[in-house]
Amino acid sequence: MKILIVTTRLPFPPYKGDRLRIFNIAKYLARKNEVKIIAIIRSKKEASYIDNLRKHNIDIVPILLPIWRSIVNLIFGLFSKKPFQVLWFFSPRMKKKVAEIINKDKPDVVLYYLIRGAQYFVGNGNHLNIVDLIDAISLYLERFEKSEKNPLRKFLIREEFKRVSGVRKNIGEI
Repeated sequence: MKILIVTTRLPFPPYKGDRLRIFNIAKYLARKNEVKIIAIIRSKKEASYIDNLRKHNIDIVPILLPIWRSIVNLIFGLFSKKPFQVLWFFSPRMKKKVAEIINKDKPDVVLYYLIRGAQYFVGNGNHLNIVDLIDAISLYLERFEKSEKNPLRKFLIREEFKRVSGVRKNIGEI
């Protein structure tokens, strides 16, 4: 089976939550399937980890998204309804490349990882689409807001909570 994993972080080194989870999922699936990951990278240093994933029979398509571009995304998206984390990881090049890979490789399954990966959703084709949200980010934000003392950060967390809550209802419309 051909599986495409769409994630906004390169899952290597697998040292914390989201990277560790997607690394283990991909490594397990690659035992008996053809697995390709398309992931955002931030630097040449991060690109040096790609060979480590290939050792596990995982094909990687890296998309460079510099930090400055993410900052610009946030500034221009400030008055939109999109969650900040979706704006932070938005890349027109990634969106185009996901569609190209789906059209060319014709995967059986496309796994979109987290809300920020779901923005690259491509609904056409005969593949199964899976959006893995793994956690209740809105619950986390709600709790985080209650414990935050800084008024500006509290405002931003509340704003992100509203944005995430709106998107959860219509995940395909990010």
